[in-house]
Amino acid sequence: MGARSAKMESFAMAEDSVSNNLGSSTESIQTENMRQNFVPNAYWNPTLDIKQGKAQIKFKTPSSFTRWDTQVAVFTKDLQTGKNTFNFASKKDLMVRLETPRFLRQGDEMALKTILNNESNRTLQVQMMLSMNFRGEVKNIGLNTTLSAGAQKTFSHPFTDPYEVGDMQVAVVARAGALSDGEVKTFPILNSAEYLTESETITIKDGANNIALKNISSSTLQAVHLTLDTSLL
Repeated sequence: MGARSAKMESFAMAEDSVSNNLGSSTESIQTENMRQNFVPNAYWNPTLDIKQGKAQIKFKTPSSFTRWDTQVAVFTKDLQTGKNTFNFASKKDLMVRLETPRFLRQGDEMALKTILNNESNRTLQVQMMLSMNFRGEVKNIGLNTTLSAGAQKTFSHPFTDPYEVGDMQVAVVARAGALSDGEVKTFPILNSAEYLTESETITIKDGANNIALKNISSSTLQAVHLTLDTSLL
């Protein structure tokens, strides 16, 4: 993204000072103004209004920091055609991005990654906070780091699923003086179990008032739903 190549470095959390002074360790980050619209298509208009051979468009780019490829095509009533392509980049002087999975399964272990980019021409003292919100339970991780001009740093945050099903919201915000950026993503944690149904026919002898079911033993069994149908066949 852009003509200048960024200096690639990878750091674990212990490489920089970790702090929770960027906010409460149990208070969720406000995400209203964060980047969260990552659709792949920025703009589409099949009927531009052309005046004196020119057309103007105005649109808001999605939240992704990337290079956008643009294609323009025109045709006249007598079937004359023309087309052109060009591209542009959307970026900021200070950028922070999240790398999250599309989904997790119960009990999965992984590393969430945050990527900091300094596209300015000066060294920045960056404060970053990562917030993980699962079913209203919030965990915040604060971090302070120095980012040279044109540099990029990647941080890894180990994560173990609490073996529950639901949506995990992950937000990250970075600040350096008047510069700031933030991004939020949500991904589901899916059930890792396979639901099986087993039926058994039991004959009850005349006068009996109890039945015995065979014992079910399993180290991975989470719950059993038992339905008793007392229909007489």
